[in-house]
Parts: sequence; C-alpha cells; structure tokens
Amino acid sequence: MGEEEIFDLAIIGGGPAGMAASVYASRYKVKNVVIAELMGGMAFGATEIGNFPSYPEIKGFELMQKMQDHAFKSLGATQKNDKVTAIHKNDAGNFEISLDSNDKVLAKSVVISSGTTHSKLGVPGEMEFNGKGVAYCATCDAFFYRNLDVAVVGGGNVALTAALHLAKFAKQVYLIHRRDEFNGELVWVDRVKETPNIKIMTNQSVKEIIGKDRVEKLILADGSELPVNGIFVSIGHKPVVDFEMNFDLARDEQGHIKVAPDMRTNIDGVFAAGDVTDGSNYFKQIATAVGEGSIAANSVYKWLQIGH
Repeated sequence: MGEEEIFDLAIIGGGPAGMAASVYASRYKVKNVVIAELMGGMAFGATEIGNFPSYPEIKGFELMQKMQDHAFKSLGATQKNDKVTAIHKNDAGNFEISLDSNDKVLAKSVVISSGTTHSKLGVPGEMEFNGKGVAYCATCDAFFYRNLDVAVVGGGNVALTAALHLAKFAKQVYLIHRRDEFNGELVWVDRVKETPNIKIMTNQSVKEIIGKDRVEKLILADGSELPVNGIFVSIGHKPVVDFEMNFDLARDEQGHIKVAPDMRTNIDGVFAAGDVTDGSNYFKQIATAVGEGSIAANSVYKWLQIGH
C-alpha cells in the first residue's frame, strides 16, 4: 500500500463497531481500510456472548472471526494490522494516518472505533504482578489456573461470565463486588449463584495484592486476607484515543468522543462509533456497537456524496 493510494474511509479499530462500519461501507462501494493492532477488539476476549441476535451462545473470538470474514473475505475491505500513532488533517482536507510501523494511510474520511481498554484497580501490587497472577482476560488465561483458587473483581456481565468460565478450571472462584447487587444480566447472575465453586463476596473490595514471585493473597477492605493464586480484574473499561491529532476532537470528562445521532464528531470528516463514544455510556453492548458502526458508515457515504 503506497502513500499515493487514498481510501474513501479509514476505520480505526477492528472490534464490532469497526467491522460493522466496514461491512456497510463496502456495500455502499466506499473504499475502506480497517486499521487495528488487534482485530476483534475487547469482544475477541469475551468468554461467552448470549445476547447477540442469531447466536444463543457464542465465544467472543468466534463471533469476531465471523465479522472479520464478512468484512475482509466476503466484501474485500483492506485489513491493516498496525497501531495508529497519529491522525493529521492535511491542507487538501484528507487525513494522513501515521502507524507504528512508520507506514502511512491516506483517507478522505475517518471512523474512530478504537474501543476501550481494561480499567485498573489502582491498588498496590497490581502492576507488579501483572502477568504473574493479575489478569484481565478469563478466556485468555483461565487454563493456567486449573485446580487453583482465583478471585474475580467486578459486578457486570464481564465479571459474571469470567467467573463462570473460570469455574470450569479453578478449584474455587471468589467473585468480589463492592456493591450488594450485581449490575449484569440476571441470566448470568442466576448462573453464578447456581455454580457450586463460585463464592460471592459482595460489599467488599481489594485493597492490596500480595506475593513474592506471583500473587499469593489479597488484602480486602475489611482487613481480612484472601489466599488466591490469581486475580481477574473485570471492573470496566476506558476509551482508547491515544493517538496524536492536529485537531481538537470534542470529548467528555471520561475521554469518550462526543458524537451526534448520526455519529458525526465536531470535526468535518471524522466520525466515531462503538464503546469509544459518549453514546455508548447508555449501553455498552456488541449489538449497540454494531448499530453505531452501521450508522457511521451510512453517514460517511452521505458525506462523501455531497462532494467531500
């Protein structure tokens, strides 16, 4: 791909929003490229998805592989596995996207669907033992905790499904939540309560992670100690907009990109979709990300049609 090639649309992020934007863009004959360091986004690591229409239950990596096959194999969108480091609008009104590999991509418009990253507990020991008992993806790491004791921290769907997945491998799973009620779907709450080797610990939080070479125990808010071999942090996500821009993109206090109902941002030619937007705060789900990605592609198509 040379610097002279100009895409109609560059999609930053390869999760559900980015894949949906690509599928719709291709069907509108909008020449598009999807740029992502890891195709699939956060959804790729989802343990089990039970609320995406047409699939009663499906693994995250399976669903995202189907979306990628649709976008790239069936519809022929360009795939670029790389990290975006900067987006600059040039004098011609096009967007010059710099990549970690020192390559560049030129596009007439951009959809930012860069998603989110795992929120951290921010307690002593978390960074020290990252990868040494501290984990953020149950699908990725559950196998390593076979017949061991682990803790999951969080109260949403990610935490609930992580606990259920870990229960298939671990001897004991402690589900720690700072409130007295979970905020995930009731179907997952019920399954957790029905699983014998999951112990629910509500109105509780982790204050410190202790160990020598690996995690050995947790210090809880009430001062008690909980011996575990690992801890899975599942407390939410933060928007990822970590690239340089030569324009002032409007964002909310949490860093989400502000969008209009048609996914336009305050910058002409820049659209956004999925968990990275302020609209996603209402309901962070794969289905809503797909909807926003589809709307963004439609808006890009209309924007291009009026002479941009």
